Amino acid sequence: MVDAERKIRQILDELHNELSIGWRDFEIAKNIRVANENRNVKSAFGFFQGAYEACLDIACLSIAKIILKDERGKPANVWYLLNCLQNNPEVFPGIGKKIILDSVEIHRKQLKDLQETIDKIGRQRQNIAHIDKRRITNPKRLYTNSRLNQNDLEMAYTLVMRIISVHKGYLKPSEDISHLFYLWSRMIQEDVEFMVRRTQK
Repeated sequence: MVDAERKIRQILDELHNELSIGWRDFEIAKNIRVANENRNVKSAFGFFQGAYEACLDIACLSIAKIILKDERGKPANVWYLLNCLQNNPEVFPGIGKKIILDSVEIHRKQLKDLQETIDKIGRQRQNIAHIDKRRITNPKRLYTNSRLNQNDLEMAYTLVMRIISVHKGYLKPSEDISHLFYLWSRMIQEDVEFMVRRTQK
C-alpha cells in the first residue's frame, strides 16, 4: 500500500506540474487576447501575436498530455490516475473505499461528457505537430471540422484541475490547488497588462 500511495502521489504531482505549465500559458494567451479585443495593443503587434500563438500551442499540448487516451505508450495521464485509484481505493487514510470509487466513476463520466472537446484537443495537437497533407489536396476541408477554441481549452483545464484537486485533497486536505491557480491567474493578468503598458509607450 505504501508503494501504491507513493505512485499515486507521484502521478498527481506530475499531472499538477504539467497542468501548471499549460494553465500559465493558457492564461497568458487569454489575457493577450483580451488586450487585443480591448484595443490596448497599439504596437509590437508581431511580438504579441507570436506570444499569443505560442502560448496557445503550449496550452493545447500540455492539456493533451494530461487528457488524451494513448494505449500505446501508457502515459501517466488522468486516465492512468483514475485506473490506479480504482485499483487502490484504500490508499487514502481516513477516506472510505466507496468514496474513492464513486469519485473515480464521477470523473470518468465527466471526461466522457467532455469527449467532443477532448477530440478537438487531439486534432489540434496533430495540427501543431504535423503539416496535414489535406492542406495540399483540399485546403478548405481543414476548416469544415469544428475547431478548438479558448472556451474548449478552459473547460478541459477546469475539469482536470477539479479531478487533481479532489484527489490531492484526499491526501492532504489543506491543499486546494484551484485557489493557487486562481491567484496565479490574477498575477498573470497583471503581468500581461504591465507588458502591454510598457510596449505601448
